[in-house]
Amino acid sequence: MRGSILKRAKGSWTIIIDVGKHPDGRRKQQWITVKGSKRDAERRLAEVLNKVNGGLYIRPSKDTLGSFLDTWLRDHISTRVRATTLDGYRWRAWSIIKALGHHRLCDLEPQHIQAYHRSKLDQGLSPATVVKHHNLLRSSLATAVRWKLIEHNVADLVDPPRPESKEMRALNEEEANLILDSCKETRWYPVLHTLIWTGLRRSEVLGLRWQDVDLDAATLRITSVLHHLDDGSFVQSRPKTPRSRRQVALLPSSCQILRTRKATQEDEARTLGVDITPETLVFSHPDGSPIRPGSVTQAFSRIAGKAGLSRVRLHDLRHTHATLLMKMNVHPKVVSERLGHSSTRLTMDTYSHVLPGMQASAVAGLEGVLAPKVAMSPAVSRLLASLINTGPGKIPWRIAVPRSGALAGIRTHDLCLRKAVTESPKLDREVRGMAVPYNRLNMLVPFGVDRGFRSISSIVNETYRIKGQYRLRQHWHSCISAGSDGH
Repeated sequence: MRGSILKRAKGSWTIIIDVGKHPDGRRKQQWITVKGSKRDAERRLAEVLNKVNGGLYIRPSKDTLGSFLDTWLRDHISTRVRATTLDGYRWRAWSIIKALGHHRLCDLEPQHIQAYHRSKLDQGLSPATVVKHHNLLRSSLATAVRWKLIEHNVADLVDPPRPESKEMRALNEEEANLILDSCKETRWYPVLHTLIWTGLRRSEVLGLRWQDVDLDAATLRITSVLHHLDDGSFVQSRPKTPRSRRQVALLPSSCQILRTRKATQEDEARTLGVDITPETLVFSHPDGSPIRPGSVTQAFSRIAGKAGLSRVRLHDLRHTHATLLMKMNVHPKVVSERLGHSSTRLTMDTYSHVLPGMQASAVAGLEGVLAPKVAMSPAVSRLLASLINTGPGKIPWRIAVPRSGALAGIRTHDLCLRKAVTESPKLDREVRGMAVPYNRLNMLVPFGVDRGFRSISSIVNETYRIKGQYRLRQHWHSCISAGSDGH
């Protein structure tokens, strides 16, 4: 296939290429203008002919970016995403069209996109928001490449701004209760109480129906979410992912509040002549109509400001729920299931950095495993060996007691108990000076074992932590110190 070159003016050339035939048999030609010397025109002609002969040539589209984005949203994206996602796409596309829509697709350059990023940052948009604009533009141009409207995606040549990581704000127990106390006499109290103590998303709590709540079993199921679109309509749909469709256990206090909420809703319905059905929303206006999500956010901002926590966001209540569970050493998988996260890894990556105490606990446990051996006093070592080997909760292995009666070299975490040990008045007599008699310590041993405290030292330390028995802890440490001879 051949082409020709025509000179149009000084430094301007037109190359004419045959790119096929029309259905009626007429030749289909492509005219391309080249600025520069004749050699530049010849080089461009050779490039185009190579693409045409290889079947790679794409005839430049005359469509503008604006008209293409309208088509892309209407014919392509609207059939692939949810209505709420489409709303966000339309808003970003409108912003892009306003700035870049007049450019033809084939004339769009990387510097145009880079300048758009800069202008949006200067207008106050966050880097994360500008990244969303960039992703929409890149995705749309990738579709244009597949539709053979352009040869390559210029958005791939532009680096979007780097988003800043947001520091989450998790309330402590006092602050969470302060928020609830500030709205206790308002209609928002049951909504915020449910958000804090279940960790639900705003769309999930507003989409909750009475058929999803089982107050007798103290559970609720997340089967629908509620969104408010820009056109003023409400959309109720299934949660996005299977992990989001989940069952959440309720606190007894949450059950009581929801019972009160249902009774109030039934009274309002009778007054207005409205029926309450299983499909009725748990949190709605008195006539049963949905609450606008923005109204909940605005109400929370007022309540938090009244409580002196003006910089707290509504979504931080979800962070609060997760953080409180993590601080209670609840297994991350359980936390992940309650939050509806796609994976446990996401939960750990999101919340582990706000728990500095977790690393300290891990180091303390490691120190216990790798602790050096200590020599116990003869009196304590004989009595501990007797308890371990003769009580109803004895361990299936025996500890050999040397004739000297000392268990030198035994590490405290090796002396494990599995169940309650028997009372030993002998321990009271031989280990004098202990602030708490042994029979009281004995009652706390099962408490410690049930909660994972497997060594005697850890049980005693837990006793000290809970009961505040300073002398007991001090005496224990004096008994297991190297060279101690007991009392």
